[in-house]
Amino acid sequence: MKRQNQGVIAAALGVLIATAPAGAADKPFDSAQGRPNIILCMTDDQGWGDTSYNGHPELKTPELDRMAAAGIRFDRFFSAHPMCSPTRASCLSGRSPTRYLCMSWGHDLPLREVTIAEAVKTAGYTTAHFGKWHVGGIPHAAGGTGRGVRATFDPKPRHPGNQGFDEWWSAGNHYDIGHEYIYHNGERVPPREGDTSDVLMDVALEWIGRQAKADKPFLALIWFPSPHGPFEPAEKYLEPYRQYDAKRANYYGELAGVDHAMGRLRRALREMGIADNTMLWFNSDNGGYGNMPHATGGLPGAKGNLSEGGTRIPAILEWPARVKEPFRTPVPACTIDFYPTVLDLLGIEMPNEAGPIDGISLLPLIDGEMKTRPEPIPLVDGGQLRIVDNDYRFQGGKLFRFDEEKKENVDVSADHPEHFEKLKEWEKSWRDSVKADQKPYEGGLIRKMKGEVSGSAPGVSDKDGPEKAFDGSLHTRYRVEAPTVWIEVKLADGPKLIDAYGIMSVKSGSADADPQDWTLKGSKDGNTWEVLDQRAGEIFVSRYMLREFRVSKPGEYAHYRLEVTKNHGSKQTQFAEWNLFEPPTR
Repeated sequence: MKRQNQGVIAAALGVLIATAPAGAADKPFDSAQGRPNIILCMTDDQGWGDTSYNGHPELKTPELDRMAAAGIRFDRFFSAHPMCSPTRASCLSGRSPTRYLCMSWGHDLPLREVTIAEAVKTAGYTTAHFGKWHVGGIPHAAGGTGRGVRATFDPKPRHPGNQGFDEWWSAGNHYDIGHEYIYHNGERVPPREGDTSDVLMDVALEWIGRQAKADKPFLALIWFPSPHGPFEPAEKYLEPYRQYDAKRANYYGELAGVDHAMGRLRRALREMGIADNTMLWFNSDNGGYGNMPHATGGLPGAKGNLSEGGTRIPAILEWPARVKEPFRTPVPACTIDFYPTVLDLLGIEMPNEAGPIDGISLLPLIDGEMKTRPEPIPLVDGGQLRIVDNDYRFQGGKLFRFDEEKKENVDVSADHPEHFEKLKEWEKSWRDSVKADQKPYEGGLIRKMKGEVSGSAPGVSDKDGPEKAFDGSLHTRYRVEAPTVWIEVKLADGPKLIDAYGIMSVKSGSADADPQDWTLKGSKDGNTWEVLDQRAGEIFVSRYMLREFRVSKPGEYAHYRLEVTKNHGSKQTQFAEWNLFEPPTR
């Protein structure tokens, strides 16, 4: 298995990078127990302080408290990014998400990256994903996907089935009670009744039970959509918290649902007779909400901030066959460590990895042999980098020691010049490595196209007329009282093949445009128009419909025209948004 080239970095620093304790690699797993099952559970936006075992004064999490008391309680566990999608990608790949340009929520995990599911399948494991996905390929993801390296960069959708999972019951993004866009192995399934955590655990336990009965080793990812907004818990979980304001009570109710589901999982594993040799992880995907009391446990910053509060998360490992005595650890760990830990455990080598692995194996820590982390942790947000090196943090050209009592960064740059220089050089070497890794993906980014935009009605949106949008793509918006609308672009640089665009349409507060009403045309001269073949997908986002196309008919045109016909028999207020891109290059 490829690791980050720490030998090169160590040479650059003139320091010795510590290695795992002797003997840890000699016992990948207990042969008497057989191959362990592996379950990775993750919540959505649960802060470090959002458990009663971490001292929350209002929320009760008895099941997580029991799990923490029975296994390893991580006091310094970090998400690779302060937002969901990049962290989820890091769990799957063991690599910093910035290496493959997964820079924010709604950015995907490209298929070129090797996942933990693909790796364990080489060792005979069966694999499954349940719950929130949000790294691409599933329709109706709230807010959309493919916002980083575009979906059309890859030949297939980036859903779990194309990322190594044999079974998947998944949603594109967060969801709540009654969500209508759950997909089982690619087929949309009707919603089940009940709290989202209860329903998710029902489905996961059905599958786990089948694997246990067949005596098959398995990897299961159970990714809860809670406690992400809009905070809609079942009544039974809400009731104990009604003395608080509605938002807080519903938030606590969602966490109570997660806690109950984790208790069900732990009991079910014991009843199935597989608890002892199941490696059961629990953690969140990023720090807590800044506007929710106690969510970060007093740590500075919150979700969306590259800070202690934005990236430190609750984390527990329970594994009775290996962790004989429970303990707490202050050794820093991260979501990038799942992949190398599991591969080390099973003795797997994956020669087709896309590049260096940023995480480390935690087996020495699990065996009580790791007292300090041997390698720094790179936490990222866009181009920002926060390096965690045991008690030290390096960010923005300054060296800090994090004061756990005061919960603040203390600048010690002048007090520890050697460590300052060490991490300064480490950052430079790491950034150089990342820059090289990003090159294969740069062709999948949105590239600016210049042109003139016209339409069937004057622009009457927030800004008057056609405008330039995010990422420099052509972007225009219209609201018109008419049953039809057309938008046309004349490319400034002459004929080009376009790749994709999106449009949103609204009628009386609900999505209403039928796919048959949408037509894309191309013209070489602006006079003679030809209907273009296209691959299309629809994603509903709240009241909107977002439609994305990839032109598949050969030929290059200087003019492109989108026509939307609304067959409703009356005037309708319509909002249209067009984003026009150049095709990705691979």
